[in-house]
Amino acid sequence: MLASRTQKKLDAVLDEYAADPFIRGIRHNIQWNRRALPCRPAFIEGIHKAGRKGFHFELCITCNQLEEVLELVRQCDDVSLMLDHLRKARHQEWLRSSRGKAKSSD
Repeated sequence: MLASRTQKKLDAVLDEYAADPFIRGIRHNIQWNRRALPCRPAFIEGIHKAGRKGFHFELCITCNQLEEVLELVRQCDDVSLMLDHLRKARHQEWLRSSRGKAKSSD
């Protein structure tokens, strides 16, 4: 029941945003949320809904969420995703250490 109410609310918000020509994307700050949020089916479906409305999706994350966000990227390959604040020092460190691994798996 809660999930259906949340999805209806999301649909209404996305419809409202889609009517505004100045809104191009959706940002969700997940850096302070519990681990595994990016891989939850309802979260992924919300990203797909935003994409179907023509929005890009911006992720604000911490470096310890980069691995799970890679899984989200694999599941949302039909949506333009942006990783905000990529130049955080720890993000850069992770990218240097994992760049080859990420490229070889995708």
